Amino acid sequence: MVLKYHQMRFSRANKLLDEQLSAWRNRPFEVFSYVYLDARYEKVRSGGVVLSCGVLIAVGVDATGNRQVLGTSVKLTEHEVHWAETVPLEGFTVFTMPSRHRKKLRSVNTVERLNEEIKRRTRVATIFPNVEVCLRLVTAVAMEISDDWEGAGRKYLQMDEFQTFCLESRRRRLSVIVTFRFCAGR
Repeated sequence: MVLKYHQMRFSRANKLLDEQLSAWRNRPFEVFSYVYLDARYEKVRSGGVVLSCGVLIAVGVDATGNRQVLGTSVKLTEHEVHWAETVPLEGFTVFTMPSRHRKKLRSVNTVERLNEEIKRRTRVATIFPNVEVCLRLVTAVAMEISDDWEGAGRKYLQMDEFQTFCLESRRRRLSVIVTFRFCAGR
């Protein structure tokens, strides 16, 4: 009887936690100036077999220069989901960014540090009983780190230089378009 009572309390607590974590994963976003995408793998039991699951993580830097974890996802195979499928592959774009930003953007230290913390916490489980449990832990860690970043009161990047860069980029593109139309019209 006591065991059944504790199991019900545990199930209720997990349900409340899952609702909170789901709300965090599905929260609305503003526009982000920079986005990092990364994946790592965890062992998860599925149908009596242990499989490698893709743990996908997105980190963004907003227009004010603050960084936050945008979301997490866990899928049984890498083929099932690719956040980057809709993202154009512009790997060398970082070299056109403002020089102070380039130093931080060309490095993946932010995402690697996040992955290290997730690995430190998931190492205890070694094999997760299912995808949901893996997602629960990974999201809780990501949410905690994102909250720490927000509470630190320290900007990751100074965005004034980025605003100037964007204006200059628009002018250059407009200049190229006008020049092309002028030359093509002759």
